[in-house]
Amino acid sequence: MKQVLSPGTSQEETLKFVTDYMQANPDGLDGVWGGWDHAALGAVQAINESNQDDIYVTGVDALGIAADEIKKDGPFYATVLQDWSQAVDMTIEFVDSYRETGELPEENFIEFEPEIIDRSNVDSFEPKF
Repeated sequence: MKQVLSPGTSQEETLKFVTDYMQANPDGLDGVWGGWDHAALGAVQAINESNQDDIYVTGVDALGIAADEIKKDGPFYATVLQDWSQAVDMTIEFVDSYRETGELPEENFIEFEPEIIDRSNVDSFEPKF
């Protein structure tokens, strides 16, 4: 596991890390999970440059650029769409309620079902970002 130092440089950091790892460990990488799509794109670039076709990459955010990469049928296999608009709306409702009543919500964790965007549904997916 490797943590990138900055979201702003995550693509470049992941490109370098995955390239270095594959050079030091030939045939030692099965897949990469990127905590967000830009980091995953760095891994995809490293894998494409190595000409390997059996390493799979997933990301999180369902950005348009990730969807485009998934459509290429290369190493970028899937991304996750999380409904951040719904999460923000609910948070605002909770804050407003607390401001009005002084009572905290009954639950302090709300689970949202993510949507997996992969090769099976990427053609019908419309990115929001």
